Amino acid sequence: MYGLGLTCYHLEQYHESIEYLNQALRIKPKYILALVWRGLACQKNDQAQQAEADFEQAIALTPQDLEDWQGRGIALNEL
Repeated sequence: MYGLGLTCYHLEQYHESIEYLNQALRIKPKYILALVWRGLACQKNDQAQQAEADFEQAIALTPQDLEDWQGRGIALNEL
């Protein structure tokens, strides 16, 4: 499911991407990459609250990477 979600994201099929990533997260709720990509797809799909929730959950699951996440957030904000 994750691979299909990622493929749909790259094809700019964000709604479908979210659906596949939701399925991946039902199977493995702490799948960090699926959370991040779903957050990105939600962001592209004008679902800012869900995107923020996904990013916050990914950060909470990897607190040791907090500085990396902050750097990515700054870079994404600048884009």
